[in-house]
Amino acid sequence: MSQDSAYTSVKILPKAFKMFSFHGRNLDFGGGKWDKATVYLKNNHNCENLVYDPYNRTEEHNKEVANRVQTEGVDSITCLNVLNVIKNKDERHELLRNISNAMYSSHLIGHITPIIIFQVYEGDKTANKDIQNCMKTKEYIPEIQEVFPSWSIKRKGNVIIVFQAEHCRTWEHISHPYVAI
Repeated sequence: MSQDSAYTSVKILPKAFKMFSFHGRNLDFGGGKWDKATVYLKNNHNCENLVYDPYNRTEEHNKEVANRVQTEGVDSITCLNVLNVIKNKDERHELLRNISNAMYSSHLIGHITPIIIFQVYEGDKTANKDIQNCMKTKEYIPEIQEVFPSWSIKRKGNVIIVFQAEHCRTWEHISHPYVAI
């Protein structure tokens, strides 16, 4: 992942957090240096948010989060406004594999992680191309499908939802026991 991502951490609440109803424990992959999402999820959804970010959190913090994911599992994973700041496709693939591994760790202990939520900042083609890809959201879907070939993928605007169909209640609107849109 580009170290430039440390410079793109902004003190805002990504809109995807307001689009879903979270429960239990969420792994916020690349969650930045601010705790705005953590406070929001706790206060509005009674959901614990575990932030893992190698560029904006300490090594000790990230190790503790990784250990909790392996021992306690998570109910959802978010990766918001991260893919768009990773210039190299191989590095984006590595990030997606790490998310897959976190989900798999949860499954190993019997904890189902049935949904992963990505949000992409597309930019307007005038953005700083040194730190933004300015790719359309749909351009990331093949990369995600490569790592999650048996999962269902839906896009709503700049949000990509990756979910296990057998855990969904309905197909028209993703309605899930853990996360609903």
